[in-house]
Amino acid sequence: MISRVLVSSALTLGGTVALASTAMAGSVDIQFSGTVQGVCSFSNPTSGFLVADNPGPGPQFMLRSDAPGGAPGQVTVTCNQPADMFVSPPVQTAGPSGASFINATVDSPAGFTESSGGPLFLNPGVTPLTVNMEVDSAGPNGLQPGNYAYTVTLTVVD
Repeated sequence: MISRVLVSSALTLGGTVALASTAMAGSVDIQFSGTVQGVCSFSNPTSGFLVADNPGPGPQFMLRSDAPGGAPGQVTVTCNQPADMFVSPPVQTAGPSGASFINATVDSPAGFTESSGGPLFLNPGVTPLTVNMEVDSAGPNGLQPGNYAYTVTLTVVD
């Protein structure tokens, strides 16, 4: 009889432990989050070349990249989100001073802007850009002879 009581007690205790562990089971959700940063990058920059707008004797009043013999600067910008690009006014890095008007324009398949204007909207993806520049002297003597150099900075903001 004692053995039956022991077996019965053991089975009861085992069943209670099994039921207790099942009743205490639960679940939990593990959350994840992440961020993809908006980014634009420039690649393949090519320098431009300025030439006199009206070559020949006499004063030269303009240097332009889109005049015959000149060349625009070029660069490709790749963005993973929409962005705006601004063009800084050209900064003279070499040559005589005295220019009264210096301007840069940037053309893209989506439109254009200039250094004196607002932003150029960039769609996500690859956008080729063409940068032209012009230097003008409104004075009666024109631009002084010399080697001129300028830098145009393109800045993308989101």
